[in-house]
Amino acid sequence: MNNRLLALVLAAGEGTRFRSDKTKILHPLLGKSMLRLVLDSVFRLKPEKVLLAVGYQREAVIDETAPLDVEYVDQIVKNSTANAIFAANDIFTKLKDKDLLILGGNLPLVR
Repeated sequence: MNNRLLALVLAAGEGTRFRSDKTKILHPLLGKSMLRLVLDSVFRLKPEKVLLAVGYQREAVIDETAPLDVEYVDQIVKNSTANAIFAANDIFTKLKDKDLLILGGNLPLVR
């Protein structure tokens, strides 16, 4: 485990440009949802904690990630990336000595 690393994956957006009833991050690619591909990459880094900012279609995102060791943070104001990051502010404050990795849940090809 990398005791210095805290990861936040942004998974609260609607993905309106995708023009689908399903949130963009849950669409499949290579046999998995885009979000699961991002989380697979994050878990390879062995972070101390993985946070997932949820909002739009919250229940579907939680269902998709329930088997994984993630902590959910609710993005109440859903109008910007900054609000997604601010949703985890209390956790960041408690763990301020950690390195922070922030990734979009719609970046499935990141390694």
